[in-house]
Amino acid sequence: MIQNKKGLSDIVTTALIILLVAVAVAAIWSFVAPALRGTGTQFTNTQVCVSNIIEPITCKTTGPADATNQAGKIPVTIQVRRTLTDGVAVPTEFETVSGTAPDQTKLYTNGYGTSSTLLSAAGSGPTMPRAQGELISIKFDSGTVGNSPQTRVTTTYRLPDNTVVKCPSLPISCNVA
Repeated sequence: MIQNKKGLSDIVTTALIILLVAVAVAAIWSFVAPALRGTGTQFTNTQVCVSNIIEPITCKTTGPADATNQAGKIPVTIQVRRTLTDGVAVPTEFETVSGTAPDQTKLYTNGYGTSSTLLSAAGSGPTMPRAQGELISIKFDSGTVGNSPQTRVTTTYRLPDNTVVKCPSLPISCNVA
């Protein structure tokens, strides 16, 4: 006796399996892709900060606090050195912070000089260290504040694709006489 069997052909079955696999891959990729994009950017930022270093080397008091300065603020001189450069990332400016929160003094240094305003084109004093090993001295009239004053430098770099990366240095302690 002949039975009438109906079912899916091999071609239709194979096409359905391929379609289900494609949907599954798309669903997994939608969860994984955002995490992979963020990791690449973070790696680039970290790589720039490790390959290019502008950091404070010394922080020394240059005189006692006087009547013109607020209580606890002491004039200091901070030496900043460019210790590493990869030749790709270009430093545009850096911010030197002296003191401990909430009382901090900031100076900004770029290619025009050092001033108390961000990216001033009419700055005076030292300019951005361009060569590896170059050392500059930045003077704060009333920079060091607090019982354990510190200083740190945050450098802004521009990459060839115009990406901006900010790299903070480790803080160093200032000697207070």
